[in-house]
Amino acid sequence: MRPWPKLVALPEIVPLGPRYHAAGATDRCLLYYNQPRRMPSFLALKYVVSTVGTSYRTIRAALVVLDAVAELKRIDAIVCDAANVRLTDRLMARLGWEPHKPQRWHRNFIRRFYGAYPAVAVPR
Repeated sequence: MRPWPKLVALPEIVPLGPRYHAAGATDRCLLYYNQPRRMPSFLALKYVVSTVGTSYRTIRAALVVLDAVAELKRIDAIVCDAANVRLTDRLMARLGWEPHKPQRWHRNFIRRFYGAYPAVAVPR
């Protein structure tokens, strides 16, 4: 957990294309999140970075770890702004997220817990 999680990636500033995602170990997914000071019972998923060859299973495992962090911190919900168009509403629903606070240029999603946390099990 960082005070200021990653907000922008290098390929968004400099057009590196696929070379950026080729760097690093294959099948890796990093989640950048924080706990806003004004909302201590929430986590904000700010950014997700994956490398070439990242599988659906790895993404699910990263989200399971985020759920475990939420349980340890007794968090009520995790919120995110899905800016990438590849994160469809159907995929987000499959991952346990539901639409929240619709806005014109943002697709906000929330994963609610309120004391009932999912079992921590690595997906197969």
